[in-house]
Amino acid sequence: TVINKTVLITKILLLLTCTLSHTFTVLFFAPHQIRE
Repeated sequence: TVINKTVLITKILLLLTCTLSHTFTVLFFAPHQIRE
C-alpha cells in the first residue's frame, strides 16, 4: 500500500541521514584526534 511505501522511504531517509551525519562527524573530528 501507499502507507507502507511511505514508511519504508522514511526509514531509508532516516538511516541515510544518520549515516551521513556519523560519517561527517568522524571525518570532522578524526583530524583533531590525530593531531593530539
